[in-house]
Parts: sequence; structure tokens; C-alpha cells
Amino acid sequence: RTAKLWDLQTGSEVRTLGVHPNNVHAVRFIPNSHLAISVSMYQVRVWDLRTQECLRVLQSSGQVNDGDGGPAGSRQNTVPFLETVVNAAEVDPSGRLLFTSFGGDVRIWNLEKWASFGRLIGAVNSPRSEVSCLAVSEGPDGLPQVFTGSRDHYVKMFQTSVGGEGVYEAMVDFTPPHYDNVTCVVPFGGYVLSASKDKNIMKFTLTDYKRDHLELNAHNSFIQGMCLVGGHTDRPLLCSVCKEGTMKFWDITTSRRFKIVEEMPKAHSEAINSVCSNRYMVFTASR
Repeated sequence: RTAKLWDLQTGSEVRTLGVHPNNVHAVRFIPNSHLAISVSMYQVRVWDLRTQECLRVLQSSGQVNDGDGGPAGSRQNTVPFLETVVNAAEVDPSGRLLFTSFGGDVRIWNLEKWASFGRLIGAVNSPRSEVSCLAVSEGPDGLPQVFTGSRDHYVKMFQTSVGGEGVYEAMVDFTPPHYDNVTCVVPFGGYVLSASKDKNIMKFTLTDYKRDHLELNAHNSFIQGMCLVGGHTDRPLLCSVCKEGTMKFWDITTSRRFKIVEEMPKAHSEAINSVCSNRYMVFTASR
């Protein structure tokens, strides 16, 4: 129920942020600031990393509370009326906008005004489905591009204004869909990659929005995360992780087909739940 900040030079813990209402399942730094977010149940908490103070609590319904939201108390297992579990949250590259899943839609928060003025609608095709993952990149015209993955197998692309105000429908519905829940989406250059519990990785182009490649059975178990390694270079590798604890590195740039560069069959002894990277290292999370 806590989030921790670490010094990568020494490997030591710097701060502990919490306690949250339930398990923390996502954390993100906000670019161009000293802030970070943590996600737990229906709440997104915004933290000042200099003081360890919780500045705002953003709720799935759009409500904003000051401070830490009150005493931590015991573990909360029930989502309040009108709220829903936030499955995914991502910040745009400028650090101005935060996108949080809200059932089958996505809420847009303006982090300069601490308010939600926009929404992405129709991110799912089934009324009983919900958004399972998000990714945000800067489009060719400088506007935020948002990619959504859903439990009903689809990947969609939206484009918003700089301030995020208004209601937006999907610009692109990528087809064919996956065969199971989409677990992660990764945009890079003129492409977007998606992975799923169907164990497959798909690559779509952002010029004609067609599928460029299908890596069938990329893993032997559910793919739970992907990230680019060397994303600042012309030839990044794709890192993918799965439920059985395997990590793979893929060459995705030299040809249309993917080529395994390295495979670590037991990077963890249990499921790898998340993976991310910086310029020099790759970080994985597991039980």
C-alpha cells in the first residue's frame, strides 16, 4: 500500500509515499516537475518528491481532494458509489496532462489547474469492457496522441488539444484486434506496438494504420509489459515480459520481422508485472 523512491546510485530507499487505500499498481514521474503520481483503486495521488507531501487526490469520478485524503485506516476493499477502479494512468511528455481510465472511457486532467476538463469516449467496443492500458506520445503536429488498449481486445488512437479540453472520439481503431485482453501499448516513431494475454505482439504503422507485423506466440504465457530500451536512439530494442517470469529483447527495426536478441527464461521466479527503462538500465517488478 506504499510507493517508494530509490537512489539508483546507491540502491538505497530515499522516501516512502503512502499509505494508500489498497495495493499500489502504478507509479509515474511527471516530466518537467518535481512531482510523481501513484495509483491505487479509484485514486491517483500526486506527490511532491521534495517534501514527501501528497498535494492532491484525484478520483476516478473527477473529484479532486486536497492533501492526503484523510487518515489511511485499514485496507479498503470496496469502491465507493460513482467511482471505478483506475486500471491505467499515463502522463503526456510535456507533463501538463494526465490520462486516467474510467471504465470504457479515459478522463483527461489538466495538471496545471488540478481539474478534469476532457474525456476520451468509446475506447471500448463492448459496453461491459473497460480500458486496460494507456500510452501517450507527442504526435507529428506536437499534439498529444493517446493509445488505449481494452479488455475486449482492441487498440485505439486518439488526439487531443494541448489543454485537453473537450470530448474526443477515436481517430483510429486498429484492426485486426487481439484475441484477448490488451495488456500494454508502446508507441515509437511511426509505429505502435501492442501486446496481449493472447501471447502475441502486434506492430501497426501510423501512416496507413495497418498491421505491419504479428509476432505469434512471442511468449509462452500472458505478456504483462513492454518497453523500449535505447528509445533515444535510432535502433531501440523492445523488451517484453510475461507471467512466467521470462524477459525477451527484440530487434524491431532492421526488418519487418522481429528477431530475438536475448532471452532470459527466469528473469524472475514468478510473474513479471511491469517493466520500464531509462537510458542505461531496465527495471522489472515482480512478487
